[in-house]
Amino acid sequence: MNLIDMCTNPYILRVLFILVAIIKIVCIIVPIIIMATTMIKLFNAVVSGKDDSLKEVLPISVKKIIAGLIIFFLPTILNFCFSLVGDSSYEINLCEANLNMDTITYYETLLPVEEKIQQLENNPTQQNLIAAQNAVQGVTNYATEDTMLDYQQRISDAKNKVDSYNKQLECRNQGGTYKDGYCKIPPKVQTGSSGGDITSSPGSGTISESTLLNGNYKVIEPAVSVKSYLNTVSSNRIAQNNDSSVYGDKCLAFAYIHAYSLYSGDTSKRAKDSLSYVYASKFNGYENDDKSAVLANVYNELVQGKPVIIQVNGNKQGTSRHYVTVVGFKKDVKSANDIEESDLLIIDSWDGKLEPMGESGSRFMVTGAACHKKYSGYQMYYVE
Repeated sequence: MNLIDMCTNPYILRVLFILVAIIKIVCIIVPIIIMATTMIKLFNAVVSGKDDSLKEVLPISVKKIIAGLIIFFLPTILNFCFSLVGDSSYEINLCEANLNMDTITYYETLLPVEEKIQQLENNPTQQNLIAAQNAVQGVTNYATEDTMLDYQQRISDAKNKVDSYNKQLECRNQGGTYKDGYCKIPPKVQTGSSGGDITSSPGSGTISESTLLNGNYKVIEPAVSVKSYLNTVSSNRIAQNNDSSVYGDKCLAFAYIHAYSLYSGDTSKRAKDSLSYVYASKFNGYENDDKSAVLANVYNELVQGKPVIIQVNGNKQGTSRHYVTVVGFKKDVKSANDIEESDLLIIDSWDGKLEPMGESGSRFMVTGAACHKKYSGYQMYYVE
């Protein structure tokens, strides 16, 4: 338990409140007793008229008076010393501010909520999550804004753990491996009608050889074919360069539209829909400093017939970012272990055209660090 936890625990605050009250009483009564007894002795020495008696009592009386003053001003001296502590002064001041009955009562009222949240943090299950959320809901009109923000953040962090656990469980049930927030499901190989191999996962789409770009690529087979969707993109100008002054910074939004339109078969969305990031909620993000890890996950999505969005260069130097939709890879790629960025086939959100990755002057993967972003690694987005 850290100092802040101690200073907000009503049981500890009650004990400290009593101790401080006792200390304050002592710091008042003791100096009064010392002063009174000292003055009596000085008075008796003066009244006796004996010089030796006064000389003997006077030094002792001065020392007692000094001791009494030190005890009387002890709380002030301690406060001054605490102010010199530095980083811990906030915690000490918090304890001091909370040593009153109103604040102690406030924390006592919130104690059941705190217990529910701690139970959730120690055991992040769906049942404990619901219990903690209900407990917080019950004090929304009582708790301060800072307290509510703290509760909400802690519940949010715990909810991520609950979601992560559920995803791990679901991933294992599907025969996959869960790592770094992403489920890697090993593809199965089955024989296609043409006699070639089609790589797929159970209950998902497929990827197979295509006549697009001289037949050098395997292309996903989602709800609407890539070839058909490219015609829609071209005829309806679903791309940034439709009007760069309006859509110039909406590359990710267009990539969302292209990816989810392919996946869902709904090709009704147009350029204007990018302004509201219409499909953003349909995607999960994955970021890693290791490019091969991101590429492996791209491969695992593609072999299930799912388009993927990746972060690439926005300029030739690779110091700005851009987003494109990946729809295939070169047909000689056999597994997630040997795929390279130059193997990818993309729909570029800038012009809506189908292009290979890695050619001179074209797109290549870049990190967030290279683009001066807060995150450091390579990014991809995949359909939930």
